[in-house]
Amino acid sequence: TLSSSQGTGSKEAEPNQRKLIKNGSIELRCEDVEASYQNILEMVEQYEGFATNLNRDETDSMLRIDADFGIPADKLDQFVEEISETEVVNYIKINAEDITDDYYDATIRLDTAEKSLEKYYEFLLDAKKIEDMVYIQGEIDRLTEDIEILKGSIKRWDSQVDYSYVSIEFLQKQAQISGKREIEFSAMTWDDFKYWVNSGWNSVLSSVVSFFQWLAIGILVSAPVIIPLILIIVIILIIYRKRKNARLQKKAG
Repeated sequence: TLSSSQGTGSKEAEPNQRKLIKNGSIELRCEDVEASYQNILEMVEQYEGFATNLNRDETDSMLRIDADFGIPADKLDQFVEEISETEVVNYIKINAEDITDDYYDATIRLDTAEKSLEKYYEFLLDAKKIEDMVYIQGEIDRLTEDIEILKGSIKRWDSQVDYSYVSIEFLQKQAQISGKREIEFSAMTWDDFKYWVNSGWNSVLSSVVSFFQWLAIGILVSAPVIIPLILIIVIILIIYRKRKNARLQKKAG
């Protein structure tokens, strides 16, 4: 076991020393979304937590809120239990990640790196050759970088272990639909009936008139082509009939 004054601990931690990152998600079905959100905000303050994120989606018929909160990890279970007692919960999901081994491995490596760094500083003071100084300075730089990375990881883990983050979705409860439905009879008034009949006749007449109008337009537009074509056909028919009559007369004579 390493000295606690060095910020380290045993790799095989006791049960009460385990490092757990606990986060969760909750979905609520609310009669009044705004009121439920305010209720949860007050609850978060009572548990010495804080809000981290808020999204509102509001339409004419409903309001939806998605919010994230940070809660002290040792109060998470009590916080979730109180929510279950005061709100209508669709589901609750809590995830716990055990980082005990990684955490204490990092603290051991940090302690070892810090002690090695102290030794290399002593070596640097005693070094006489330039190449030895260059090598030792390179090791000092490497150890310094490793120490900063390890400290950053441990600090981040401490924050994640100390506080749990909970995402809560506030959804509007839909109104219940009765199983019995009334079927109401409704019919047109006499004025409505006359209106639709007149409208129907007007529509039919308009369509017929429109057809003949477009037909006339088509004929007039194509007249320069159609008239000569008709004349040619008539001439051909006349010539054909004359020749046919001539052959018949010849045979008869």
